[in-house]
Amino acid sequence: MTKPIKPIGHRIAIHRDPEKDKIGSIYIPYYRVQPSNTGTVIAISEKIKKTYGDEIQVGMRVQFDPYLGTSYTHEGMELYIIDDDWVFGIIEPPPVEPAVL
Repeated sequence: MTKPIKPIGHRIAIHRDPEKDKIGSIYIPYYRVQPSNTGTVIAISEKIKKTYGDEIQVGMRVQFDPYLGTSYTHEGMELYIIDDDWVFGIIEPPPVEPAVL
């Protein structure tokens, strides 16, 4: 797969997590499904690298405003280009506890 896009300015390309259409075993009606507000960073601009350093990197999971941004499709993968101000936080992976032998 080729690199999908190189954002410019203060923008980030995000692959949005799929929407949840059920909770447990209960299906949510299609008109009540909300767009996902979490996703994985696919690409960042050079200005973001200079401004934030290692705070935001490709591959990190982030939470953002789901109603802002521009949709872009590349090789069947839908990406969202958003401004860095629309990212609310970084989702840290849960800590892994060491196995007890």
